[in-house]
Amino acid sequence: MSENLKTIRELAEELGVSKQRIQQIITNLSPSKTPNKEGNRYILNSRDVHNICLLYTSDAADDMQCV
Repeated sequence: MSENLKTIRELAEELGVSKQRIQQIITNLSPSKTPNKEGNRYILNSRDVHNICLLYTSDAADDMQCV
């Protein structure tokens, strides 16, 4: 993928979580922050990654840094 675009798999690998966990986070985002789909897969831009990371770190027990 492009440097600025990521798949759920790529983001999950970077954060050390499962793809399912990223899917759960996406379903908890407000509709205005939900990433767009291309076909049947999400393609995450930098804003989408930021929104997912904000929700992930607010849910995480540790103080993990998002990318």
